[in-house]
Amino acid sequence: MRGCPTRTGGSKTLPAWLNIRAKLVIVLVTVSLLPLAVVGWYSLAQSKASISNEVFNHLISVRDGKRAQILRLLKKTQADIRVLADSSHIDAALDAFSAVVRDGQVDQGQFNYFESLEYGDSFRRFIGEYDYYDLMLISEFGDIVYSTKREADFGQNVLSGPLKDSVLGRSLERGFKNVVLTDFEIYPPSDGQVISFVLAPIGSTGATSGAVVLKMTNAALNEVMLERSGMGDTGEAYLVGPDNLMRSDSYLDPVNRTVNASFKNPDKGKVDTIATKAALDGKTGHEIILDYRGQEVLNAYLPVKFGSSVFAMITEIDKTEAFEPIENLQQLVVVLALAVVALMVVSAFLIANIVTHPIRLLTQASIEISGGNLNKEVQVARDDELGVLSENFNEMRISIRSKIAEIEESREALRQMNETLEHRVEERTAELAEAYTQISSSIEYASNIQKGLLPTDDVMQDFLGEHFVVWHPKDIVGGDFYWLREWGNGRLLAVGDCTGHGVPGAFMTLIATATLNRSLRETQPGQLDELMSCMNVRIKNVLGGGDDVSGADDGLELGFVYLPHENGEVYFCGAGLSLFAKHDQEISEHKGYRHGVGYRTISPEQTYNVIRLKRQDLDGFYLASDGIFDQTGGDRGHGFGKRRFREAILGADGKTYPEQKEVLLASIQDYQGDHPRRDDITIVGFKSGDTAH
Repeated sequence: MRGCPTRTGGSKTLPAWLNIRAKLVIVLVTVSLLPLAVVGWYSLAQSKASISNEVFNHLISVRDGKRAQILRLLKKTQADIRVLADSSHIDAALDAFSAVVRDGQVDQGQFNYFESLEYGDSFRRFIGEYDYYDLMLISEFGDIVYSTKREADFGQNVLSGPLKDSVLGRSLERGFKNVVLTDFEIYPPSDGQVISFVLAPIGSTGATSGAVVLKMTNAALNEVMLERSGMGDTGEAYLVGPDNLMRSDSYLDPVNRTVNASFKNPDKGKVDTIATKAALDGKTGHEIILDYRGQEVLNAYLPVKFGSSVFAMITEIDKTEAFEPIENLQQLVVVLALAVVALMVVSAFLIANIVTHPIRLLTQASIEISGGNLNKEVQVARDDELGVLSENFNEMRISIRSKIAEIEESREALRQMNETLEHRVEERTAELAEAYTQISSSIEYASNIQKGLLPTDDVMQDFLGEHFVVWHPKDIVGGDFYWLREWGNGRLLAVGDCTGHGVPGAFMTLIATATLNRSLRETQPGQLDELMSCMNVRIKNVLGGGDDVSGADDGLELGFVYLPHENGEVYFCGAGLSLFAKHDQEISEHKGYRHGVGYRTISPEQTYNVIRLKRQDLDGFYLASDGIFDQTGGDRGHGFGKRRFREAILGADGKTYPEQKEVLLASIQDYQGDHPRRDDITIVGFKSGDTAH
């Protein structure tokens, strides 16, 4: 009779499912699938961690790169407005347009006239070339006297009118003193657009005469933040302000979370997430969070300084997209696992019946594959189920190896992308270095030219005898000069301190020395007051200072010392500079006219006094520009001043003039400490004795 086979042993019988075939099937299935499940779970976990790290690293790289781009953009913006504010062109334009606006009323005819004097074209070219929305000039009284767009704010008073509570009104007082970059706000005069302002003080002579203002939209920030190379379908980068409103447009929500939409409807446009809170608190990091859409995202964040505000920079990508390769791999592993389970059960029954060498080969091969050796091929030369099982194992091995190769290819592509970015940065750095070298070489050459115009030490020695000269420009070239000539029956020494320093100051020294040479030929020897008056008139004519409307308000402080060969006297005439005379342990200051020459506020009819001193009554003379007196230092940052100047000279009593120079320089440097240089420094010291040939 057919039925379930049993084993007899006394009165005991065993069920068929406990026979050796069933046990062998259970053992084979368990031994084969358990290691495969562990290795599969571990491989998936490792792959997920690896992909997560790669995604986070890419987000951090994008985040840091965009932060660097924004910082370069802000530096460029500050450099643009400093160039504008420091130019004599903007100073003259402010002076001209200030006459156009009176009590909120604009004289359109006069405005159009001044704008036709190249101001309008140059300002529009500037904002067009550098991508600014508008350029405005504001007088020291708060009137908007010029605007390229002439919007509703043109002609208004920012300090007392409706705009006083706007971001421009709240920032103007600081803009009269320093460069100021404001946060973005809705600005009604510009059709309610969200605007940021950049302000800088105007004033070429040290006194602020107004401010130049650049309006900016968020277009420049958008250009940086919306560049999406390597961000996939759901990746994006955006900026959030301290009010949780957008400072750049969102890629994924162009309806509610553009900058304009966010400001106009804060309830829908706010972004208040764990990442924005952390970044606005000054923290940097990355994690998986819920974004403003309620979606799980991989997120990297950091704070970005924008003027006096702090923005949160966010880069993120949806978790589903980031982990899509893992999800695909999991599905594949599940399918393969199910296939393997089915095959193993079938194979186990066959193996239990055959129990031969192919079983050991297959078992050994499956163990090696489960251990991660994907190059081990299962070799069972059979045409039955064992052969099929071996082929499926090989297909599984090839498929897994293919998926791992795809992951490695993705990693290699990301690496090549980073190398390309680094190469572009290196090329740009090399270009900037070459430009810097060319500019530095040009300025160094200009310095050689300027030094060649100054008297040589042999000439100074021949004219003055024992002496010293300190000529230290703040930059490579400067606006100070000293000058010597034979004049009639005597010698003439001049020290000048021109408007500005650096390259503009150097140009002014060329103008001043050329004018001095011409004035000297047209003045009778010894007539210092006439020489100074002639310099005042000629400098005003050269620089346009005689024109109260459009001239540049530039000039120089000037001191003349005339040493006749015979009468034993010293003649001094000063305009903004003093002559210091030493006798025993006292130093007296002899002042001339308190202002310089050539400035718009100085009358062409201004007269000057000549001071006469007896040489035998004095031990030495010192003529210096104000750069030494204004140099800050010490614990409180006060100027070096005339008292310390006198003390340094008296402290070198009895020393030669070259030794006095070293003592004076050491005193200045010790007092200056870590404070920056403020201005050019020029000092000429000489004995009172007659050294003429």
